[in-house]
Amino acid sequence: MNNQQERQIISRMKSRERGLKWACFCLLAAVAGLGWFILVSRGVPVDDKLYSEPVAPPPFAKEIFEITGKLEYSGLPMFEQRDVFVSIDPEKRLWTVHNIHRFDENGDLILERNRYGTCGELVAYVYNYIKPLFGDSHEIEFVRAVQSGYFQTPKATHMVLFITPKEGARRNGEMLVLDPSFHRYGRIDEFEDYMFLERMPYVDFVEEKERNMTLPISISFPLLIKKNYLLGIVIEDINGVFDRNNFLIAVTVTRKYNFAGRYLFAIRNVNGDKQAFENKLLSKNLLNEKEYEIIKERVREFFEYIVSR
Repeated sequence: MNNQQERQIISRMKSRERGLKWACFCLLAAVAGLGWFILVSRGVPVDDKLYSEPVAPPPFAKEIFEITGKLEYSGLPMFEQRDVFVSIDPEKRLWTVHNIHRFDENGDLILERNRYGTCGELVAYVYNYIKPLFGDSHEIEFVRAVQSGYFQTPKATHMVLFITPKEGARRNGEMLVLDPSFHRYGRIDEFEDYMFLERMPYVDFVEEKERNMTLPISISFPLLIKKNYLLGIVIEDINGVFDRNNFLIAVTVTRKYNFAGRYLFAIRNVNGDKQAFENKLLSKNLLNEKEYEIIKERVREFFEYIVSR
């Protein structure tokens, strides 16, 4: 066999190989198309939606979104108020934010600038507005919840509203969930990223007209959700020691779906030695200059108040 014959044989083999590959491709495409046709013809969802049929909007959806649409999850405007300060209780290992909640002469909760608050303030505010909409046909309850994006542990609980039709009401038996913090309202099966922990007839601090909020050390008070980060303010001990000469106060940032966060700005007192540090790169990416300066200034003031007691 000469070289020319070898080249002809190799050429024919390559041609057959290309033909087989093309035939296999066509066969796979046909199988995929058949599978798609079977799924669609049998009514099986071909995307990740739970229901294949359209679902009617929940009752009073337009009115409720008009109420919640103007609201914004943020504790930062509350911290800007000059009568807000923090204190520590070394013996009980607690820290308190003073004058963080406000009430009018009728005892109703006041939102900063009529729109800003964290989850507890927002659900209490919205409750008063939606209760007349549903009247006696639905029961409305406050619910502590865990939310997978930003509030992932029972210690960092979130608050929402359950709206349940009473006996004989239209859409009977359908439980609805309203979360003003994230502007979400719908059937409970649409809230698969939530875990509901406890139903409550009221929000404790609203019922008791409590202006302060007390937290264990290392548990943060939420300030702001921005650019997929949760910002909070926290007070911690120093190597297990907790008093006015040994503590840390910081603004923390935690990325959505993450458990561990990092310090954005912090001041610590170690045996009376003051030390401050900040993450300038992260702060520039998250906050505008005015927001960041307000936060830094208030943290400094809180620190000085604690060490002076």
